[in-house]
Amino acid sequence: MPPMWTLLGIPSFLVLLVAFPCFVFGLWLIYGWLPTFLHDKFELSQREAAWDATIYLQSMAAVGLLGGGLLSDRLYRRTAAARQWVLVASLVGCAPALWALATVTSLETTRIAAAAFGLSSGLFMGNIFAAAFEVVAANLRASAVGVLNLGGGLVSGFGALFGGVWKQSLGIDGLLVITAGVYLAAAALVVAATLTLFRADHIRAGGLPP
Repeated sequence: MPPMWTLLGIPSFLVLLVAFPCFVFGLWLIYGWLPTFLHDKFELSQREAAWDATIYLQSMAAVGLLGGGLLSDRLYRRTAAARQWVLVASLVGCAPALWALATVTSLETTRIAAAAFGLSSGLFMGNIFAAAFEVVAANLRASAVGVLNLGGGLVSGFGALFGGVWKQSLGIDGLLVITAGVYLAAAALVVAATLTLFRADHIRAGGLPP
C-alpha cells in the first residue's frame, strides 16, 4: 500500500493532520499581520511595530522550542503520549494569548500576550513531528513529515490572505478571536484522540503499551 494511504489510515495521525494546519493558520496570521495590527492600534512607527511584533514573539518561541522538547522528553518517562499532551498545552496556551492580543488596550499587556503566544507556539513546533512519530511506524516517518508539512503549507498562506481580505470587515482583532476558538477546538480534538485512539495506534506503530 502506498505510504500516503497507510498514513491516512492511522486515526491519530489524521487528527494531527487537522490540528497542524489549524495551528499554522494562526501562526501565519500573527507573522503576516501583527506588525500592521500594532502599527494601527497603538499608532507606532513601522520600526517600533516591527520590533514589538518580532522580539517578544520570536524570543519566547525559541524558549518554547527548546523547553518544549525537554519537557516532553521528561514527561515521556511517565507516558508515551507525552508529545500529544504538550501539543494540547500549546494550543490551550495559544488561545488566550490570541484573545488577549485582540482585546487588550495597553501596549505593555499586548507585549506580554505576544510573548505568551511565542512560548506556547514553540511548544507545538517542537513536538508536532515527534508526536506523529509515536503513532507512525519507523519506515513511514519521513512520509509523515512530508504530509504534515504539505497540510500546513497549503493552509499557511491563508492566514495572511484572510487577514487582508477580512481586515476591513472582521478586522485582525476579530480574526484573532475566531482563531483562538479554532485553537481550543483543535485542542479538544487532540485530547479526545489521545484518550481514545492513541494507545492502539502507538502499539501498531511498534511502540510499547503506554
